[in-house]
Amino acid sequence: ALEHLDRFAEAETALLDALRILAEPEHRVPWARAALNLGRLHARLTEHWEAIRWLERSRDAFLEAGIEMDAAVADLYRARSFLDVGLPAETISLGEHIVAIFAQLKMSRHVARTAVLLAEAHLRSGHLERAWQEAERAREILQAQGGTVEVALLDIRRAEMLRRMGRPGAGLRLAQAAAEVLDVARYPLRHAEAHLVIAACCEDLGRIEEAQLAYRVAWEAGSHPTPTTEPPPALAYRISYARGVIAEAAGDRLLARGEYGRAVGYLTHVTQKLGLDELRGGYLTDKRVVYEAALRLAVEDGRLEEAFRYSELGRAGALRDFLSGHRLPEAKGDTPLSELAAAKAAWAWRIGETSPMAWDDEARPTVADPATRWRELAALEQKLTETYRRHHLGDSRFSFLGHGTVPTLQELRSALPGDAAVLSFDRLDGSLVVFVITREHADAVRLGTVADLRRAVDGVVYTMEEAELFADAAELSLLEGEVAAELAALYRMLLAAPLSLLREEVRHLIIVPCDTLRPLPMEALFDGERHLVERYSISYLPSAWLVKMLPSLGRGAERPLVLACSSHGRLPAAVEEGRRVVDLLRGRHGEAPLLLVEGEASGENLRRYSAGGGLVHIASHGLFRADAPLLSYLHLADGPFTAGDVYDLRLSAALVTLSGCQTGLGKGRGGEVLGLTPAFFFAGASALVASRWQVDDRVTSLLMQEFYAHLVAGESVADALRAAQLTLRRRYPYPGKWAAFAVWGRGWESYCE
Repeated sequence: ALEHLDRFAEAETALLDALRILAEPEHRVPWARAALNLGRLHARLTEHWEAIRWLERSRDAFLEAGIEMDAAVADLYRARSFLDVGLPAETISLGEHIVAIFAQLKMSRHVARTAVLLAEAHLRSGHLERAWQEAERAREILQAQGGTVEVALLDIRRAEMLRRMGRPGAGLRLAQAAAEVLDVARYPLRHAEAHLVIAACCEDLGRIEEAQLAYRVAWEAGSHPTPTTEPPPALAYRISYARGVIAEAAGDRLLARGEYGRAVGYLTHVTQKLGLDELRGGYLTDKRVVYEAALRLAVEDGRLEEAFRYSELGRAGALRDFLSGHRLPEAKGDTPLSELAAAKAAWAWRIGETSPMAWDDEARPTVADPATRWRELAALEQKLTETYRRHHLGDSRFSFLGHGTVPTLQELRSALPGDAAVLSFDRLDGSLVVFVITREHADAVRLGTVADLRRAVDGVVYTMEEAELFADAAELSLLEGEVAAELAALYRMLLAAPLSLLREEVRHLIIVPCDTLRPLPMEALFDGERHLVERYSISYLPSAWLVKMLPSLGRGAERPLVLACSSHGRLPAAVEEGRRVVDLLRGRHGEAPLLLVEGEASGENLRRYSAGGGLVHIASHGLFRADAPLLSYLHLADGPFTAGDVYDLRLSAALVTLSGCQTGLGKGRGGEVLGLTPAFFFAGASALVASRWQVDDRVTSLLMQEFYAHLVAGESVADALRAAQLTLRRRYPYPGKWAAFAVWGRGWESYCE
């Protein structure tokens, strides 16, 4: 009753009181129902992190009590929350599982509700035909049961589908009929949603005045009970953005800029409560257009501080807030470690059939039917990913996100070294913009189109990896000539204009790439005479504000840790590399480095000995999973050590070197980057040396020996890698050999004095 009266704080208090009273084991089922209602309440308040946490706990409690029906109901709301944070694939997977349970239990109304959810998930995934089929299935069931209001709610979704199918007129008629059923006095938020679809259909039909009126109705309905009250953030940002689009079309740039800024503010309010980068990235995946609209007007109107703020708010927000908030190193997730270990062990066993590095040939498991093997692997990966998420949702380190301050452009400039410059790239209406920032000045430069750049970047990265296919030096030399022209073209497109703004004293570049540029080796870009690495040392950051927020690179109290694993002899140079690194570090630290090779180079020992250490070097096979970034891994002696595992490490301002394949790759999602690199930053690393593509272990071993020789001589991390790359380049001129590795984080600092 309190929730339906919009008295949310009182409703939450009542539920928390109930949960406390029902905490005894004999009251497990009513406790689970209270937890379910609390999860639903948080979802309505767009507090999706808390919603998912409580819904997970409710589902588990129902399963413990053997009540499959109520567990499936909890999963239905959990799937709804997944969709709300932009995870349609997870929604579809979970929805298809529970709709079968509801059908078996003859719970037809819940079958319909799940079908509605599946329709929305397929719509967001671009599967319009499948979405329409699910919507029609749901409508048939609801109509048969006389659910007039639920049919109207479904018709709002069907109207949006019709609009996406190029039939805005039919969508408009359907949405108008739904709005009449969803009376504003009884269903204000649903009435507002209907008018958002009405407005979008009117825009598509060129009926702008009607669209403006519909947006106004949506705002007032969403602001129930009074027109001066703002609607919930998840609804308000859509209205503000739409009003900004209309204002800009009408030539009112001041109003448009204000509405776009308001929309960004609402999104920030929601995302700061999401915590994990995976959830934030999912939520923001289809909302990038809001940030770009605000950024574009600010750039065009010369409002540099405002433009830079919008650019930064649209990227790496979870990591930024994590570093500026409260960090609790003793925190652990709610999920029992035994459950996580079991899920991972089952996955690791099955992954051995698909990864040539994962198992000794004699221990490799076999399944006769390949289709069965892949289905089982997909199910195990889904379970493991879900278990990681549940574990991290219970991690109190993330519950404080959003409590930190956001630095200004001036604060960033004052934090920069005097000889350094930031080049921060961002997408802007199909093109790129780069912010050029030094201690003395800041500027913004418009660049070429994203489509042209993406093709050029993809071509260069592909060509870099082709080096392993050419054993003949003459053929490789020809390939080098071809790629030089491509690198020169990219230099002109990306760097010629921004570098012309820098003074001669600048020696270090801090590059913040957008998702299009992340895999590009900027070091190799060619001005016609020299590669960029011949002029500058270079480090990368996922967000420019991390210049100020990442802890200063320093040596921990513990000795350096070096792990080397040859993956059953497939990387023969890895162990020798580890020994050479230890030789170079010995005598340069208060305590001799700890070397763990082969069987001792395990994930268990990485957890045990890395805490507090100032340097961690891992020479092993690595694999990046673009389809499942949390399952990207380092192959250690006891199996894959995934990005999900890295979050639970406790490093201390460490320099981490990942001397393996693809360790520096990441999947961009809604401004967040998922993969091993951000996971190590969350774990406490201040600087990270990692690779962009598959690398030869012998060439990598030579590079690492040169790198550490310069590092222990007192050079900065980026200068040491630059010197190693230049040395390797003299022996292997092709950039695919020497430009694979990059420094992420505080590369401008030195580890060894």
